[in-house]
Formats: sequence, C-alpha cells, structure tokens
Amino acid sequence: MIKKIKNKILLSKGGRIFKYVDKNKSYFKTFGEVYVNFLDSKKKVDWIFHKKCQCLILVVHGKIKFITKKKDNKINHLTLNSEKNHLIVIPPKTWFRFYSVSSKSIFLNLIDKMHNPRESLRKKIN
Repeated sequence: MIKKIKNKILLSKGGRIFKYVDKNKSYFKTFGEVYVNFLDSKKKVDWIFHKKCQCLILVVHGKIKFITKKKDNKINHLTLNSEKNHLIVIPPKTWFRFYSVSSKSIFLNLIDKMHNPRESLRKKIN
C-alpha cells in the first residue's frame, strides 16, 4: 500500500526547514542510497518496478504527479508539491511512474538497498 505522510515543517530565523526522515519512523527500514531526480515539464518516465527495494520520495522543488499500480492493476494517482512536505512510501513490488506538473521539479528518493540493476524492471509507457 502506498502511504502519503505529512512531515514536520520547522520555522527558523532563516526560513523553513523540512524534515525528510529519521531512523525512528515506522516506515524507515534502513539506508541504501539517495538519489536526486531532476525533471523537465511533462516528460513522462517509464514504469519502474523494484522487486525488493522500498522508495521514500520527497519533492523538494515543484510539483510531481506519481502513478502507482499493484498486482491487481488498480491505479492510484498522487500529486506531491514542494510546499506541503509530504513524503510517499512506495513498497517493493509496486509499479510506478511520474512526471513533473511544474516547468521543472526535483525530488529525493531514498531506497533501502544499494542499487542493483537486476533488482528492478522497466516497462515502456503504453
């Protein structure tokens, strides 16, 4: 099941601080790698499927639409934007894809294992 989690927004003299994750959260398993993804407007990414990895995704700039699909082929749409500080948890064995709704967007993706090309699958968008 895909989870959308509201993270804390802390205020400081210099501005806002968005908390991403800490090791005590129930959805945090372990640290593998973190990727920073830069997206151009409306460029759609092919379907991605991780056999064993969980993804923790946070949009840090812009607005991104995520589409997810489980074994039952039920499609779920989630939109995240950098103003809200929501995190989504994409469990293993979930197909997902995404595209930027803004002219440019950036998101962080923390996976719980080191990248292994044999661990993931890709499928062209229909």
